[in-house]
Amino acid sequence: MQQYLEQIQAIMRNYTKAPVPVSALEELLSISATRVFSKGDLIIAAGEESSILYILLRGLVRKFYLDATGNDITHMFLRENTFFSTDFIMIQRPSLCCFEAVEECLTLTICNHRSQTTVRNRVEMSPNSRKRCPEIAGAGRGVIYLP
Repeated sequence: MQQYLEQIQAIMRNYTKAPVPVSALEELLSISATRVFSKGDLIIAAGEESSILYILLRGLVRKFYLDATGNDITHMFLRENTFFSTDFIMIQRPSLCCFEAVEECLTLTICNHRSQTTVRNRVEMSPNSRKRCPEIAGAGRGVIYLP
């Protein structure tokens, strides 16, 4: 997992206002796993209650949904160096959208429960983040402001 440390540091710079300590990133990497999806694989299906956070290290993912008449509607494309997950992580509701690998994708997967525990132990969140995510807003040992 160490081979992904620099890439994760770069990704985190896009999401945080302050540098994330290397030790915190190493801890997140220690609880994560890599997973490869082939072109056309359904990564997340509508209706899933997955609590996995995905970091897209390489590839392209399409987020889409089916409308009331069954039409396939593309919502967005996610390129490498971004996070994605189901709605279940934040609002405990089944996912409304599907996520599909447009090309071969390499992801880093992190169980939300384990990542929240790590965040609680390591991070002090910004006031806006505390309002949006009260379940993980606790005083931590390090100070990192998440957007």
